[in-house]
Amino acid sequence: MQVFNKAGSKLLNRAAVYNKSLPMRGMKLHEYQAGALLHGYDITIPLGSVAHTPEEAEKVSKQFKSDGYVVKAQVLGGGRGMGHFKETGFQGGVHIVETPEKVKDIAGHMLGKTLVTKQSGKDGLPCNSIYIVEKIGIDRELYLSLTLDRAAAMATFIYSKEGGMAIEDVAAETPEKVHRLNVNPLEGLKDEMLKDVAAKLDLQDYEDQVTHLFKKLYQCFWEKDCDMIEVNPLVLTTDERVLCADSKVTIDSNALHRQKDLAAMEDLTQDNAKEAHAK
Repeated sequence: MQVFNKAGSKLLNRAAVYNKSLPMRGMKLHEYQAGALLHGYDITIPLGSVAHTPEEAEKVSKQFKSDGYVVKAQVLGGGRGMGHFKETGFQGGVHIVETPEKVKDIAGHMLGKTLVTKQSGKDGLPCNSIYIVEKIGIDRELYLSLTLDRAAAMATFIYSKEGGMAIEDVAAETPEKVHRLNVNPLEGLKDEMLKDVAAKLDLQDYEDQVTHLFKKLYQCFWEKDCDMIEVNPLVLTTDERVLCADSKVTIDSNALHRQKDLAAMEDLTQDNAKEAHAK
């Protein structure tokens, strides 16, 4: 995705780079790991649990009541929903189902298989776990990411009131709808900045939630040596919660000696042969 500043120059959103199967300097977390990290900072995410077998998937989905379940293949690459499993041709790495029994069935089609997406390349990525989350009522989808603007030497929020799968098209076709907020590390986030953010996201009535979210993301970003946090979609739910429905987090690999708990989460099965050999 390309984001343009007021002067018209391009700022490449690092999220787009990390979503591709390319060599990277940061360590990616799976979605369930990213969700747990954000939850630890009191950031609102959907209720959910990880599973490694179909039987476990059925069991954990019974532990939380929901009108439905979203079953997500856990691979370190984007485009899961439009992908297919190489061994069987089963379509889609993301499914919405109604019952724990159906969760088990879908899990059986995913676990132990290889998910091929437009970003993974023809070899695909192994699916060793799935993430089951509650089905939520979505009123609106938005976009939010936090990364480093190295030219400005500042952490930078990139956000838009138009999120979801079409965010790259939004940035390319209507760049004025994508906003940036550089944060001076000596000053931090100010409430007046976030008042403006809430207005641009058309979330004026939820300014307190927006302020809380941005401040907690910023705290997590620095304390955990993140290279990128992407929330797509950020949603306003039908019960009026500002919620991180899907999150991606990358940790600066040069800082893993400080983040031993996160370093221990690295999934080496997601590396291609050349990357594994280089490590």
